[in-house]
Amino acid sequence: MRPVQRTVLATCALIALLGTPPLAADLAQDRSADELKMAFLITFMKFVEWPPTAFVDASTPLTVGILGEDPFDRGLDEAVRGKRIAAREVRVKRLGINDDLTQVHLLFISGSERARVANILPRLGSAGVLTVSDIEGFAEQGGIIELVLDKNRLRFEINMGAARRLNLQLSSKLLELAKAVIGS
Repeated sequence: MRPVQRTVLATCALIALLGTPPLAADLAQDRSADELKMAFLITFMKFVEWPPTAFVDASTPLTVGILGEDPFDRGLDEAVRGKRIAAREVRVKRLGINDDLTQVHLLFISGSERARVANILPRLGSAGVLTVSDIEGFAEQGGIIELVLDKNRLRFEINMGAARRLNLQLSSKLLELAKAVIGS
């Protein structure tokens, strides 16, 4: 059984033991939201085309960076183990604020970095890094994809202007599913 599946089962068992008081319900909802966010990250990679300069060669892996606290508790590592997207192996890398953020293809900026977003995004320069976060106002600040909770559903907004500046091609299918597309 995969760790993500074990986590879901453990959460269900916890709810069964505790009933559904607010604490148990919140634990289940948070875990479920994080699993959905992981699924969104993997799906986004399938619908984005990076510029050729983003890869050293055809065998360069597609790298997901997590900046700040890891809300997925290593679940993303398990979710991408053995996965290939566009014939590339997928890897996960955890980054600190002082690391080179341009060495990844998708950068998830954790909520723990909320106060630093205005400093983080300019550091990426023109590197073709798809930035994703669940920080409120992220897309308006220049991030590319913002995960938003809308009527208890996880949705996303896209800053198309930011994607274009980095020569990232986002599939029309992805754009159709977005709650909002700004900067187009």
